[in-house]
Amino acid sequence: MPSPPLHAANGPFAGLELLSSAVVLVDGKLFIRYINPGAENLFAISQRKLIGQPLARMLGAPPG
Repeated sequence: MPSPPLHAANGPFAGLELLSSAVVLVDGKLFIRYINPGAENLFAISQRKLIGQPLARMLGAPPG
């Protein structure tokens, strides 16, 4: 089971929200824990849809 999402608004990742560069944080099993607005723009998908998904999904890898 993937780890819970990271919340950047109040914590050590708050500054990542301000970067124009794409930032994607994953856990040890390569599940997405956080993406910043720059990554949302680059990959044209919302953070809400990606949190908890495998990194491969964001990169367009086929399932399985």
